[in-house]
Amino acid sequence: LPRNRNGALVAREARYWWRDTRRRAGIITLAVVGVFVPVMVSLSGTGMLGELEGETAFEPSPVTMGLSMIFVGALAAISLANQFGYDGTAYAANVVAGVPGKVELRARSIAYSLYILPLLVAIAVLVALLLGEPSWIGMMVGMLLAAYGTGLAANLFVSVLAAYDLPETSNPFAINTGAGVAKSALSLLTLAGGAAVTLPMVIGAVLLDGVWLWLALPIGLVYGVGAAALGTYLAGDVLDRRMPELLVAVTPRR
Repeated sequence: LPRNRNGALVAREARYWWRDTRRRAGIITLAVVGVFVPVMVSLSGTGMLGELEGETAFEPSPVTMGLSMIFVGALAAISLANQFGYDGTAYAANVVAGVPGKVELRARSIAYSLYILPLLVAIAVLVALLLGEPSWIGMMVGMLLAAYGTGLAANLFVSVLAAYDLPETSNPFAINTGAGVAKSALSLLTLAGGAAVTLPMVIGAVLLDGVWLWLALPIGLVYGVGAAALGTYLAGDVLDRRMPELLVAVTPRR
């Protein structure tokens, strides 16, 4: 990383995501769910198909897999919904330094993506091999990238507008009651919203059929990067106006 403000912010966040037990728990959970959900969806769909046709043939569908990949990709960004809550009063240093909102959010997104993007690629490869469809790897990665980018954009707004304080503990399951529980429910809306915005990718899978296996990766990459960049730009302006309020929201009540 470059030895400047951007590099320092990314390096700090990257270290936090690995060293903080609460943050690391979210990454581990994604790794498990990311493989479990697509495989179970495919197996359940195959079971229903077998009952209807009197067969037990394993015939996973690219559209079904695309939908499950969109869910996993949107879920991957949900850990950023309360990213400032992990900082607590430590965020005061960035407020005093006057770190621009766009720079702050871009650095945090890059640091988190250093872990998540390789994980998403690994999930796509593993699931495709488990299903016996290695030709679907590009399509799965494209779906994951598109959903992750749109989910990232949505969660950046939530992290600025609906942040809440977390207990001062390393327990990954600890959460404050009251307003914190209500605000954390917004992350479910971002999950649904991020997945909904990525539905054009599913339409492409339905209409283009086999061609989509080759087009999904570049289109998904552009789709996800564009959504994330737009979200960072717009949410950064909101953060510039709400730094003091955000610090108050994430300061633990004593």
